[in-house]
Amino acid sequence: DGRRTRIGLELTWLYEFLGLRAEWARRTDTLITGPGSTNRIPVNAYYVSLTALLTGEQKTLEDRIVPLHPFDLEGGWGAFELAARYAALRAENDVLSLGAFASPNANAVQVISAGVNWYLTRNVRITPDFILERYNRDIGFANGIRERTFRGFLLRFQIDF
Repeated sequence: DGRRTRIGLELTWLYEFLGLRAEWARRTDTLITGPGSTNRIPVNAYYVSLTALLTGEQKTLEDRIVPLHPFDLEGGWGAFELAARYAALRAENDVLSLGAFASPNANAVQVISAGVNWYLTRNVRITPDFILERYNRDIGFANGIRERTFRGFLLRFQIDF
């Protein structure tokens, strides 16, 4: 409804087969909650991720991984990369008292994910990931179930042109 500001910092560090990325951001939204009434809601978020290529390729900045031995029926398996990530987000506590969000709800989450990137060729990648989310309060669902921890599995097939 009102002014939105955002500030962020980002870091990328590459060394041979390793990649480290981190980002921090703070966003503040001004919400109009009534005649002449506004509330500022700051949200802080960050992540750190680490990847390691296992098959001899070099990590490159903002570029595709090109397997040394692309997948083929004659013994090429492509490139494999391990990946891990930790992320967190927190909105100030008063966000829950504004009535803008269904209650009960949470205002903070921590996420851990881990997976393997399989680069079959320069243009084809398969990425299975395990994801664990932990909220600071129970999340309420329409059927009365309340949970604080969620586990998931994400499988992505990517063709890049």
